[in-house]
Amino acid sequence: MATTTDTKSDLSASAMPERDRKIYKATEQCVLCGLCLPHCPTYAVKQHEADSPRGRISLIEGLVLSRLRADETLVEHLEGCVFCRRCETICPACVPFGRIMIEARRKLFRDGKTRTNPPVWLSLLTRSRLLRRLVLLLFRVYLHSGLRGLLRKTRLLHVLKLARIDAMLPAKTTLGRCSGTPRTKRSGTVTLFTGCIAEIFDRETLVATRKLLNAAGFRVVTPHKQTCCGALHQHSGDEVAAETLLARNVEAFRDTQTLISCASGCGLQLTEDEERLKVRHVDVHAFLDRHGEKLRFAPLEKTCALHLPCTMQNGPGGGNGISALLSRIQGLKVEILPALPSCCGAAGMYMLSHPQTADALLAEKLHSLQAIKADMLLTPNVGCAMHLRQGIAARRWPIEVLHPVSLLCRLLKQPGPEPS
Repeated sequence: MATTTDTKSDLSASAMPERDRKIYKATEQCVLCGLCLPHCPTYAVKQHEADSPRGRISLIEGLVLSRLRADETLVEHLEGCVFCRRCETICPACVPFGRIMIEARRKLFRDGKTRTNPPVWLSLLTRSRLLRRLVLLLFRVYLHSGLRGLLRKTRLLHVLKLARIDAMLPAKTTLGRCSGTPRTKRSGTVTLFTGCIAEIFDRETLVATRKLLNAAGFRVVTPHKQTCCGALHQHSGDEVAAETLLARNVEAFRDTQTLISCASGCGLQLTEDEERLKVRHVDVHAFLDRHGEKLRFAPLEKTCALHLPCTMQNGPGGGNGISALLSRIQGLKVEILPALPSCCGAAGMYMLSHPQTADALLAEKLHSLQAIKADMLLTPNVGCAMHLRQGIAARRWPIEVLHPVSLLCRLLKQPGPEPS
């Protein structure tokens, strides 16, 4: 009976479109052992086989073999994945789950079956630098004019259902430059990837990164033609948009030798696109750990919790660089949040498209944070920072959420002079 089933599968596979055949061949690597189940965030929350890596692979296989229809239920299970790729790191069969999921979502997108495309406003922000600059100015006015405090007091944010988004935003922002040249002896030139959302809602981190790199002796350039890394579009299945953004970045970084990012999600995407970009990508923490011997930091007698995002835990590097840099701060006690559940629930736009599951995952992460009794929470991912910040605000905990380089910049001794 098993042989007959295998033969039928092979015959069906031979008649598939080439792209579907590649997906099917990749799904065949899964031996359905179930070792991935305890490590899957969505399975931990829902306890449903179809919300596990093994279950999703079976659904994808049924989809490409035309044994299952892309109905609302199937799409919900596939789009319910947070794309943490934790399952890849523990899979004994080395199943390329991330590649399988991306191809499956592309198929759903091509067939018009996706339900969680990036909102229009988010898509516009990822594509237009001019629009991002305008929104940054408006955001700065909102934070520093007293308008935010007024809206909070009147509870109008709750009426407009914007309280959750407001709680995600930092307490301040800056219009500071992200490029600059140190007046000390130069160690070289690097290019800073500024991304899209980070240009608005995590500007402090970009400016802090430039200051640290300048203090380490590096000239920092930020090409105006650069744009979004395309991760959001990639994960939603919009291959055309992702390729368009990648093509713009290929042009922007044509003369770049070293490309540095400070957002872990962008960093993972840039690393995977290195061959196309023809540039070496390095996480800022790993770079400063290797080339920041000139940097000195003031002591700080506090406890900080360090949240390592899925893109850093299950992707290439960066985490060790953060710990090494923070260890240079005398008196600072660093506690790393437990790896399980592996995802805080932010997962790009997942916190907006699947708020209930995202909040359930967040609650587990914040439970671990509460046990640490930290004074601050550090995370190198802008989306995670926003999601964690609103969860902390809802609980009225006096814990600041910031990027590791922002803390390092605050404590930097004798930083290099501001660019003229």
